[in-house]
Amino acid sequence: MSSAPLLVHHERMESPGELPIVMITADRGSDALVLVRSDGKEARLPLPGPLFEPTSLLSRVSYPPTFEGLVVETLKGDSIVFELPRPDRADQLAGRLVVYLDQNKWRLVSDAMRGQRSGTADDRVAALRLAQWSAERKIILPASSGHYYETTKWSNAEGRYRLGLSILQAGRGRQLRDPLQVWRDELRLMLRAELGQSEVMASVVTLEPNSLHSAARGFVTASAPADFPPMAAFQQEALVSAVSLIDTMLDSEGGERGPELGWTEANQKFSEPLSS
Repeated sequence: MSSAPLLVHHERMESPGELPIVMITADRGSDALVLVRSDGKEARLPLPGPLFEPTSLLSRVSYPPTFEGLVVETLKGDSIVFELPRPDRADQLAGRLVVYLDQNKWRLVSDAMRGQRSGTADDRVAALRLAQWSAERKIILPASSGHYYETTKWSNAEGRYRLGLSILQAGRGRQLRDPLQVWRDELRLMLRAELGQSEVMASVVTLEPNSLHSAARGFVTASAPADFPPMAAFQQEALVSAVSLIDTMLDSEGGERGPELGWTEANQKFSEPLSS
């Protein structure tokens, strides 16, 4: 994904009495920002540069000015809906149960969503039920950095795309916060408790931007333009974070390839220090 801006100061573009803008779309095919009014009329503004890299499989990014959600369309004709965060950092779980799936269970869910037969008959029934409950917003199926790590290095391009698409579609933008940051937060919470001080710990499952990898790993976030007001800067950060996650998962080149054989042992070595 390039550094072209995703956010439009739509409030500056509307005058009193004008019909409101209801959708903003960055369109790869025309390299334009499309503003749609409530009467269906459009205005197209040329983007200052390409929005996506040549290997990207994304074609359109759309969101309403109300910032309720994000819709991304791919060059293969698939759509992904992400929920977007609120600036007050509320967890937005709405009482839903969080179900974490290991990578092998995501494979079952993905196959079930695509009508492919894998696992036992009971596995397929359970996988379809999880996908349905997620679509009905009854449960949350968050993605973790491990899911990105394992999925993007799969050498089967079509299988990688389908699995990544399933994780994104069912996850709806929910992420597990970087475990290093979670452990740092827990340690600080325990130390403050010893001093008789209270603190509310940030939710582990979150929509907060740039939470998959923390600054403790040297991760540097993309900054909004200096002239953006605080709310616009937050929205820009949230949009760039969400679209980057989708783009990374689905990129046609994927990540660094792992071995065709022995990947289970390699990933076990990667995960063992995290669980100790």
